[in-house]
Amino acid sequence: MDQQDKVRNYYKLQAPIYDLTRWAFLFGRRRLPEWIRAVKQPKRILEIGCGTGANLAMLAKAFPEANLTGVDLSESMLQKANTNLRRAAGKRVSLMKAPFGANLFHEEENFDLILCSYSLSMMGDARLQCIREARHCLQPDGLFMVLDFLETPFSWFREWMEINHVNFDPQLLMECVSEHQPISFQKYQAYAGLWAYFLFIGSPTQKSAFQFNRNFIQNPEQQIVIS
Repeated sequence: MDQQDKVRNYYKLQAPIYDLTRWAFLFGRRRLPEWIRAVKQPKRILEIGCGTGANLAMLAKAFPEANLTGVDLSESMLQKANTNLRRAAGKRVSLMKAPFGANLFHEEENFDLILCSYSLSMMGDARLQCIREARHCLQPDGLFMVLDFLETPFSWFREWMEINHVNFDPQLLMECVSEHQPISFQKYQAYAGLWAYFLFIGSPTQKSAFQFNRNFIQNPEQQIVIS
């Protein structure tokens, strides 16, 4: 069974309770509108791994002129998303059940914001390909935003999260940097250091003098903004 099948089966059980439980783990999601407004007023938003649609519902309210698209592997999660988004976004939102790939969209449909919120760390070997293909689905001035787990110093917690199909891997941030010109990076601690999570914002074309360094991972509560 590959990673995609494992995740689909996992969320058949998790979909009914997902929104009731994930507030304790998926930190930063409520700040997404604030972070997005600081860099862009998006008109076309894509979320890769949209799950139950909680983020899209929040973004629909924050950006009432925006059209939103959600892609997810799990039919169970998308059923929840359809219910959550019916009132919040109406005809401004479309949902797709598919693995993410650049071939899902035509060039004229490209987005000015692509969001991955706690989805890349669950993709396994497909992660890097997803990050690369996002470049081809962005407008030239579009932004790629990632909110996800970064690292934990505790092996027992890492192993427990792996049972739940989450991989703590600092290489994830470096892969984002390698494929998207960084605009900003912020790192945060959860539960006094039980784990760290990060926000990365990058562009397919914007040039900067940003040089990635492992110190950015090792220093907590650090923010780097590139002008």
